[in-house]
Amino acid sequence: MRLKDTIRLAKKALKQPWLYSEEELTYMRKAKKAAKQQLKQKHMRIENAKCETDSSDSESRGDDGVHCQGEQSPEPGQS
Repeated sequence: MRLKDTIRLAKKALKQPWLYSEEELTYMRKAKKAAKQQLKQKHMRIENAKCETDSSDSESRGDDGVHCQGEQSPEPGQS
């Protein structure tokens, strides 16, 4: 099952706790938390892979001041 599906189904089930035993609810909370962590790690691996391929292209051009991880502005909505 996809990680996003696991998260979605666990959220849906946890909104109706009267349908499940305490053990089942504990299992769903743990599964949701684990799926969120795995999804975050997956996104980080993908981002790091993109950064590595981007940096190899920029090495041939020299240091152009562009880095893979940019800074975010303190105000939301500004670039």
